[in-house]
Amino acid sequence: MCSGDAMGPTPIALLPPSCLASLESFAAHFYNTGQFESLFINRLVPWDELAGEPNGAHAAAADLLLTRAANFALTSNFDCLVEHWANARKVSMRGALSGTQAEQERQSNSPLVKFHGCMNRCREKTYWTQAQDEDQEVKQRIESCTKWMASAMPGKVSTPVEISPFRRSKNPPPRTPQRRLSEAPAGADPSAAWRRVLGVAEAGASESLGSASRAGTNPALRLSLSR
Repeated sequence: MCSGDAMGPTPIALLPPSCLASLESFAAHFYNTGQFESLFINRLVPWDELAGEPNGAHAAAADLLLTRAANFALTSNFDCLVEHWANARKVSMRGALSGTQAEQERQSNSPLVKFHGCMNRCREKTYWTQAQDEDQEVKQRIESCTKWMASAMPGKVSTPVEISPFRRSKNPPPRTPQRRLSEAPAGADPSAAWRRVLGVAEAGASESLGSASRAGTNPALRLSLSR
C-alpha cells in the first residue's frame, strides 16, 4: 500500500497477499486491523467513481418509484444516482437503510431500499465485509432490512433473508439480458478504480437493470446497477 505525494508513491505498509484475493477480503483486512473507517472508508474507497450523471436505467428506476408504478426497489449499490435523478426534478428522494426509513419514504414516493448502505447517508457504516457483522449498528440495520423485505414480499422471500457483501446467489432469479459496457470476467470487481486499489491491471465494468418482479399485486423493482 502506498501514500502519494509530489515525488510519487511511497510504500507505507506491506499487505498480506490473502487480502488481495477479493474486495471483501481487502475490506476485512482493514476492519480487523482497526483501520476500516479511518483508512479504508475515508482514504482508499474511490467514492468519486460512484458519482456522476444518472443514465437511462437510473432514470427508469427513479421514475417507477416516483410514480409508484413500482411498490419499492432493492439495491446493493452505494451510489446515489437514482436519488440524484429524482432530486433534479425537485423530489428529495433518499435511499432507505432500514425498514423504518423505508416506511417513512412512502410518504412521498415508493422506497429505494439500500441494504448495503449509502455513500451519502452514513457512509462509515456501508457494508463491505462479513467481518462487520459484529458491528451492532450494521447488524441491526441489516436485520431491519431483511425483516422489511420479507414482509414486503410475502410468499416470495424466505425468512430469514441472507444479506452478504459481494456475493451472487447460487440460484439467481431470471434477469433481463445484461447490457455490457465492456467485456468483464465473471466475478470482476465493480470498477477500474477498485482494480487499481487492489493492484489488478485488467479493467472491466458491467451494468444491468434487474427485471421487475411482483409482490402480490404490486410490482417490486430489483436493481443491479454495477459500475
